[in-house]
Amino acid sequence: MHGSGYTLNAHVIDLDNWSEFTSINLGTNERNVVIEYTLIDDKTGLAILEEEITGYGSVTNWNPLSPFYLKQREAAEKGYADNIRTLITELKAIN
Repeated sequence: MHGSGYTLNAHVIDLDNWSEFTSINLGTNERNVVIEYTLIDDKTGLAILEEEITGYGSVTNWNPLSPFYLKQREAAEKGYADNIRTLITELKAIN
């Protein structure tokens, strides 16, 4: 992502805390999203921010007929949203 003389690099890291091979999704399950960010000043080439941010997403389900992949997606979306909120807070803190 480029903008205003800065480049933001993002590397997504999956925690694998929800199995892809299970259909059991009763109770509360988490899908946390870890992204490694590097903000670079294009003029100097120096890294201004190097941060690994974890976004926490969880979903509670007691419906045994609910498809697990839909619940996993819902939890992942919450994890990404939390991650982006935290990134915005970190960026605002930079002087």
